[in-house]
Amino acid sequence: MYTFVHERFLNYYGQRGARLRRNESVHTTDVHRESSYLFLLARPFLFYTPDIYIRKLHEIWVDDQVNEGPWNKFWGEPEIRRDWERTFTPVTVLLSTNVGFLAISSVDNSAAGSQRSVSQIASYVSTVLSLGSYVMWWILSRQHPPDAQETAKEAATYLSGRSGNRLLGLGLEADALMYRHV
Repeated sequence: MYTFVHERFLNYYGQRGARLRRNESVHTTDVHRESSYLFLLARPFLFYTPDIYIRKLHEIWVDDQVNEGPWNKFWGEPEIRRDWERTFTPVTVLLSTNVGFLAISSVDNSAAGSQRSVSQIASYVSTVLSLGSYVMWWILSRQHPPDAQETAKEAATYLSGRSGNRLLGLGLEADALMYRHV
């Protein structure tokens, strides 16, 4: 009975400002979340896909509470992991192709003092970006194993730490950018 009464208390049951849907805030200050300038700037370069993840995270994390149903759906469905795995395979192929391309001796025809060719510079840039994407995938797969944050309490602890971490003013937006970047 305590759980039911506590839930009613948290949702202002019977009051004028009661929460009618689980993804609505009962506080007026949380209703309009301002996006950081860095997030707004990065969205077009990532084809607006971080919007999907930030919307899901805001549905899950309302008023510093985790909604267990959306959380289980978010981590339970293999969509996120499939996205990460779909990115991982082309990244490894691209990385090995770039390294193989740079290993060809005829590509490196620069003599001492001359500059690199455009194809070499493009291959170096592609190698660095591929390596960054691989490292990001590796970090995400380590941070989020399949059985991570199984309960709402563990999810609340995780999201509380992430939303409090205002790296460059991002908070949960950093997660949304990272989930889509990989």
